[in-house]
Amino acid sequence: MKYMSSILAKKYNKIAILYYDCKICDEKHALAYTPKFKRGIYRVPSHPMSKQKTPPEIQAIHDELGIPAHYASSCGLDFQPDCQSLVATELDVFGRQPYLSESAFIAWQEMQKAASEDGIELQIVSAFRSADYQKNLLQRKLEAGQCLEDILKVNAAPGFSEHHSGCALDITTPDFKPLEEVFENSPAFIWLCEHGKQYGFSMSFPKQNDAGIAYEPWHWKYAAD
Repeated sequence: MKYMSSILAKKYNKIAILYYDCKICDEKHALAYTPKFKRGIYRVPSHPMSKQKTPPEIQAIHDELGIPAHYASSCGLDFQPDCQSLVATELDVFGRQPYLSESAFIAWQEMQKAASEDGIELQIVSAFRSADYQKNLLQRKLEAGQCLEDILKVNAAPGFSEHHSGCALDITTPDFKPLEEVFENSPAFIWLCEHGKQYGFSMSFPKQNDAGIAYEPWHWKYAAD
């Protein structure tokens, strides 16, 4: 395969784990697990991310911003179409009107209520953002002189932000500055780690996440069972 440069095998407890070096994303991927490793040529049917294609309208935005053409196949993020059915939530900490999908908002309210009963106040910093909003966000950062490579470590490219789904939230709590790593020291973060999954919420970008996005203890996404 054109994206394979080499294969190596590692043996753990008599099980050979085969890996290949990927030329698309410059990472090693597990190729196969076998009780006996035999020398030879091993092929992979397709790259783990090769089937993901960027819609033309999103690719046009990427071209305008200078985002590499291979971003979709190498970013480690799923394409996120804009949610088309949104409901208004309570105001965020900046007094703005956020929106979520109906299912995510119901789950958010249930989680918020449970946290409150435990003495924890959960607040919205940001919720739904459209691909166009994401485009403008990146454009402002580029115009401010920030490097695109650095921007994409903290902001997904338009079309790939979980905020497009209407199911992602940036969360904070009183006495903690929004969108800062210090949130991990808050009682709210500890509560979310212990109870978030019970309501369908999980932290999307823990430390050393596969997508290479900077650690975001405040970013949580709802996924129905």
